[in-house]
Amino acid sequence: MSQPLTFTLPLPSGDIAGNDRVHHMNRHKARKAAKGDMLLIARVAPVPEGGLSPVSIRIDWHGWNRVDRDNALARCKPYIDGLVDAGVIPDDSPEHVTRIYIGRMVIERADQRVVITVTPEGVTP
Repeated sequence: MSQPLTFTLPLPSGDIAGNDRVHHMNRHKARKAAKGDMLLIARVAPVPEGGLSPVSIRIDWHGWNRVDRDNALARCKPYIDGLVDAGVIPDDSPEHVTRIYIGRMVIERADQRVVITVTPEGVTP
């Protein structure tokens, strides 16, 4: 049984959020950059062949202002896609990811970040 994996990344661009009126190419570039950030970090994670499954994914948001949970989750979707591309999880379908949730939401101007924890089912974080 594996231990939880924790990844710390910069806050995803506001261009990713569905509420903003952003040109579709700018949104695409922001999503691609976020996905690439996770891919670079997650490739070195100690993961068994075939990835971890089933897992729960917790997202802790440390941002400069208040963001509702739906928008925070939408902005972090490219990070979850990066976990799939890096082989940490086989797929982000309900079969492999039993739960995705926002844990803490902290207003923190000095150290803005997102902390994503991937916990295999049956492991206490």
